[in-house]
Order: sequence, then C-alpha cells, then structure tokens
Amino acid sequence: IRKLLSIENTPPIQAVIDANLTQVFIRLLYHEIPKFQFESAWCLTNIASGSSDHVSSLIEKDVVTHFMQLLNSPHLEVVEQVIWGLGNIAGVGVAIAVGGPGATFWMILCGLFGMASKFTECTLGQKYRTVRKNGRIMGGAMHYLSEGLREKNLAGLGGFLAGAFCLLCIG
Repeated sequence: IRKLLSIENTPPIQAVIDANLTQVFIRLLYHEIPKFQFESAWCLTNIASGSSDHVSSLIEKDVVTHFMQLLNSPHLEVVEQVIWGLGNIAGVGVAIAVGGPGATFWMILCGLFGMASKFTECTLGQKYRTVRKNGRIMGGAMHYLSEGLREKNLAGLGGFLAGAFCLLCIG
C-alpha cells in the first residue's frame, strides 16, 4: 500500500479511505514491531497529504490523538514519521478547511515573501562579505547589516540591527 500511496501524480488516497484501510493503519500504530508502526504512520502521513476531505477523514478517526501518543516512542524513525503526519494534518488541509480559499492566497503570499527575503539575504551576504588576510571569509547577517548600512551613512542603525539580530538568534 505504501508503494501505491507513493505514486506522484494521482495516488489512490480515496480508494484507501473507502476500503477502510485507515482503521487498519491506526491499529498497526500500536503493534509491537516498530517497522509496522513506521509503515502505518507513513501511510497515514501520505493520506494526510491529500485534499482537505482526506485530512478531515483522518481527523474524524482521531488520528491526531494516536499520533500524539506515538511521540513518546523510543523509535526515532516512528517519531519522525508521526511528526511529518501531524505537520500534514495541521498544515494546509486545516488552513483551507478553516480559512477557505482565502487561506490559499495568504499561503502563496507568505511563500513569495519568504523566497524574496531569502533571496535578498543571500544576495546581501555575497555582496558584503570580506576575505580576511588569512583567507577566511567573514560575512553573514550581522556583517551585511552593519557594513551595508554604514555605506548609506546609517552606521548607528546598522549596528543596532546587527546587535538585535544577534540577540534574537541567541534567545
């Protein structure tokens, strides 16, 4: 079933739900063999990556509670898979179910803002990096904030923002 749910274009998620296999996967979450726990968590995670209706069917079967209980598992691969599943359940599906189509707009907008800020951060990091006499490269957010704003005669603001960045990273 794992291979069926791994089909990239159109995995048969609805067919798995209609066959009531989710109940089997939930029971296997409590099997004594960790490999069975992992495989069933993996299948439930793939089901949770489907549409909001698929996520709703898992929520109705109380999969979240079962996943939360497995977070205490001594088997890290099971815990990791459960975290992926909880992320899929609490992610896009719930946002769309609760927020409607407007949630999709805001997720796209946040994604574009995140990509633009990462691009800007990488570009500034390359522009304002310096090579020391020993050949080591010095750069990063604190460096480009202080050096870049110093060029614009805003050294005080640059120093403040660099210090604030440092403190926020520590805390």
